[in-house]
Amino acid sequence: TGSGVYEYTGNLTISSYSHVSGSKVVILVSGTTTITTPISISVGDGFLIVASKGDLTFDRSVGTTTLNSTTSNLDGYYTSEGDVILDGVNSCPTLDKRLNIGGAVIANAAKPFASNPTGGKIVNNRTLCSSSLTYPTLYVSTRTDFLTKLTDFYKTSYTKWKEVRP
Repeated sequence: TGSGVYEYTGNLTISSYSHVSGSKVVILVSGTTTITTPISISVGDGFLIVASKGDLTFDRSVGTTTLNSTTSNLDGYYTSEGDVILDGVNSCPTLDKRLNIGGAVIANAAKPFASNPTGGKIVNNRTLCSSSLTYPTLYVSTRTDFLTKLTDFYKTSYTKWKEVRP
């Protein structure tokens, strides 16, 4: 599908996603969201926002076993009013996959500046065992091209005029 805001009532599992070139997609989910597939969006090729009212889980199958890689496995903005959960085995000697995100991850999106937050945290259930000392299990890189596309998406046209005395 193309650009637009899509609402999904209930719990959503995204197990396949192909981004249409140039599209600007917002997916609003009333329940929990689980992402079980990599999502790739080329630089300058639109954007994707997934906003979940419940928890947002990144399945343990999404990521890379190349620990020094910073190539994104998921591109987009991912927000949750609840927890953001990195599913994993979290038991050595089994290494989980490193998750690289190009964009942003936001937990507790409903009250991000609350002095006493009641929920909404990043729950990291992944480990790289002794390699965790050198490499993070979650790496998030900024995608400035999303920001410029996002402002176009929300932009409202205003006309300025001025009365000039004849």
